[in-house]
Amino acid sequence: MKKLFSISKILRALALSSLVFAVACGSDDDDSTNVVVNSEGPQREEEEDAPPVSSRPTIIINNKFETNIRMNVKKSTRIEKNTYFMHWECDNFDPVEHKQYIHAASSCPTLENDLNGDGYIDSLELEQAVGPGIVALDSHPESEGEDSFPVGSSYVYNASLSLSFLRQMIPDRQDFIVVLYGVDPSLELPETVSAHSEDEVHSSLPIACQSFKAPHGEEQDRSHDRRINGETGVMSDM
Repeated sequence: MKKLFSISKILRALALSSLVFAVACGSDDDDSTNVVVNSEGPQREEEEDAPPVSSRPTIIINNKFETNIRMNVKKSTRIEKNTYFMHWECDNFDPVEHKQYIHAASSCPTLENDLNGDGYIDSLELEQAVGPGIVALDSHPESEGEDSFPVGSSYVYNASLSLSFLRQMIPDRQDFIVVLYGVDPSLELPETVSAHSEDEVHSSLPIACQSFKAPHGEEQDRSHDRRINGETGVMSDM
């Protein structure tokens, strides 16, 4: 009886361990279209039904962060009729404000744009490579000026912009990039890291970049006045 009891216990333990393994290896329901990689990482092939995100992966511009920061662009990013819908999730960022801007450039900067060789691409070097930010992706991306930007170590950003608005801001049929900024002000940086003002060195330090396809789609009715046609940008902690 003792031997049969021992075998029964072993079989029961094996069954439980198999169940735990099956749960741990369950399917991943994340619908993100790209994963943050090193700037020297491989290029990702584009799927037929992929959203209007470049096949190039998300770039971590300054790779010296201790945390593995992530920017996952979701499949709900799309061009539908006269609207460009944008949706991404970010995590492992510093718990500060993160400005986001569209730049009229077709590819993200790399360490080749680190002109002074200090190991960081600051905001001034980035502007020399891809030009200034032309659209602030804040809570009201089509309004003049700047409103509130996402804040926190993790956040979700949803916004929609009319194609007519984007075509006014971006040269015809040109792809564009979105750059995210902002690190903890306590982070020690080389004195050579610069910004337009000293108090913006940390808040304007680029951290991540993603390429997007040109805003193609149906033409807006040109008889309409320029106005906000999309939904207001939505930002929330994850």
